[in-house]
Amino acid sequence: MPKIDARFIKKETPIFTTIIDDYESINKHVKMHILTMKKQNPQGVESNVRAWRSHWFTHKITKAFDPLVDIMTSACDYVSEHYYNDKEAKVEPFNFWVMDYLDGDQAVHHNHWPSLYSVVYFVDVEKGCAPLIVEDEVIQPENGMLVVFPGNLDHEVPPTKGRRIGAAGNFHLIPVDIYANPPEPEGAEGNGPKKVYHPSIYTEDKFRSEGFQRKVAAAEKQKPTGFKP
Repeated sequence: MPKIDARFIKKETPIFTTIIDDYESINKHVKMHILTMKKQNPQGVESNVRAWRSHWFTHKITKAFDPLVDIMTSACDYVSEHYYNDKEAKVEPFNFWVMDYLDGDQAVHHNHWPSLYSVVYFVDVEKGCAPLIVEDEVIQPENGMLVVFPGNLDHEVPPTKGRRIGAAGNFHLIPVDIYANPPEPEGAEGNGPKKVYHPSIYTEDKFRSEGFQRKVAAAEKQKPTGFKP
């Protein structure tokens, strides 16, 4: 293989945060199941998180956290539609786990590439507990806070001074069938001989129209409604 050179550019990368609706009742439910799971499996799973944490695929083991996983999924889809201007880009959870940080616990420097989005949610955090540091951005946890950021961003949690119960997951883009026949344009229907339209016709039109929309949105610095800057 020939030598491959890497070139680096600087580009602003958004990190999205919000406080979800009705988080008090959601957190009560989630915390109860986290503590039950921890009691049943006090060893936890070894990972970049140097604290107790559940299995990588907790959402496959139990349905107890499905409401929270659904909220995370919806948040990612919202970002795709309202920030990246692509309402057809939908995600699904690749993995999901829950955590319980006690004094001195931490998460070492890491990222979750090739996931499209990484999501962190804070269930029950004590005042002054350790922040989530994404690259150079310091995010102080709040109960009910949901954080969405690109999966290739490095992040960590320094040793905490205060309990910090939360959940996290990584989300991948749902594959699209690129070989599916495209819809025929208006006026193609009729009783005459069936016309054959090459897929590139629609691909190019879609690319031009959506590309233009994205350029306009970028020029206006469109931000997603409902998310804190």
